[in-house]
Amino acid sequence: MPALYADRIRPGGRLDTWYQDPSLTVTDTHTGEPIPLPALTGYTATVNDTPLLLDVPAAINAARGALHPDGQWTSAITQGDPTEPNIAASAAGACWLDFEHAGRNTLAGEIANLLWYLLALGGWLVPTYQRDVYHRTLPLHLPPAATPTIEHTELSSRHRRLDLHHTWPTGPGRHTALTRLLDRITTDLGDAAGLPRGRQLHALRSFLTLRILGVIPPHLLNSSDLLLLVAKLAQAQHLTDPTPFTHTDPLSDLATVENP
Repeated sequence: MPALYADRIRPGGRLDTWYQDPSLTVTDTHTGEPIPLPALTGYTATVNDTPLLLDVPAAINAARGALHPDGQWTSAITQGDPTEPNIAASAAGACWLDFEHAGRNTLAGEIANLLWYLLALGGWLVPTYQRDVYHRTLPLHLPPAATPTIEHTELSSRHRRLDLHHTWPTGPGRHTALTRLLDRITTDLGDAAGLPRGRQLHALRSFLTLRILGVIPPHLLNSSDLLLLVAKLAQAQHLTDPTPFTHTDPLSDLATVENP
């Protein structure tokens, strides 16, 4: 699917343009000085007590290699970009609203799209950073109530290290959908997509990389949110144990929000 994957991953395309930009920075918590995001390559990261390696260029190159034009993936006629604004209910069942991307698509890509949408895009990134899209496509566009929160961060350019603790709250409806999706990835849906048993999420890694990095322009993100995104990318490169990537926290207090 050129618009969702090929155009973004090609050399000199969206991901290279966005993430090789030297003006894209995060803040050293010891000195207050900006650190160019590409300089984090090779930093040792500990995210919620799990050691990871930060390497955005390597993740992009791995995705580019896995999703090369001659690759073969199981496909089907699908929605094309399964998100809440693009799916509606009718008496006849679900109907497609995305006329740009609906058609024959890779099942692995569709699964990765929906997974990242449930984890981050739908409840956090789109309503926060794409408010015009959020307001235009959802009649009931409430302010986000479940957004990731950094509880502790220590970023040191001297020690080339990031220590990050965060919570990743999810509301009950999205949590139910996420739980069901993860269950079906390991059963019938994963089988239909041709994902290897026991390594289903690992097989989605390249598609997840494109969704994590290729939707919201990183220069729009504040420093904390950019670190959260990079942390999720690092987790997505280690999906032999998917728990850190897919873990969410219950939303303890759902605030009552008036419809604007």
